[in-house]
Amino acid sequence: MFNSSNNVNQYMIYEILNSNEVFKPYIKSYMIKDKNTILLEANFIKNNIIIPIKGTKNFIYIEKSGEYYEIYKENNIEEVSKLGFKNSLNRVLKKKRFLVIDSPKLIKNNQPFIIRVYLQSDKKQSLILYEIPLFEKYNLSSNITQLVEVLSIKMFDYIKKFLPNLFLIYFDFIFDLGENPYFLRMGGADISLFNDKIKNEIYKNIIELSFALE
Repeated sequence: MFNSSNNVNQYMIYEILNSNEVFKPYIKSYMIKDKNTILLEANFIKNNIIIPIKGTKNFIYIEKSGEYYEIYKENNIEEVSKLGFKNSLNRVLKKKRFLVIDSPKLIKNNQPFIIRVYLQSDKKQSLILYEIPLFEKYNLSSNITQLVEVLSIKMFDYIKKFLPNLFLIYFDFIFDLGENPYFLRMGGADISLFNDKIKNEIYKNIIELSFALE
């Protein structure tokens, strides 16, 4: 509703963030690969995250455990042997081009623990609207939570230097077993997701921002 487009190019966002030394510790190695290449290199997969280049759906986390692979999809987990891994991977890869991200072992239960942080643009610096855990709950240390909040604001302010028309977005962060945060993806947020109190704050900030830009 407020962004020029909500169909985010994740590779572009990774490239923008990776161009800043401040954010590099929170960006894991990544490559663009098509579905055929991923399937050809299936035997080399150990711990990887696979997300589509465009959009925010179909997050896949793969963790190799001995002779088996655990494939975590949104709201689903599958354990397969080496022999069945390629067929399972072929079935879950719905699109043609993906961002394949090297991953540490993640905090997880039935799903990897992900924190989603909603932000909106403001006159001086971006504002955090609120943050929620996706799929699984986990009590992060307070200093880690603060780090994620500070990172989110700095990342959004930096991205806006390249994409100034962004107004309402979210970031997803994953966490390794030591609670170290890593950027996962960015999405465009829809105001219909928020309750009335947050909506009123958003509208208020829109008005203030519009006057500031006059």
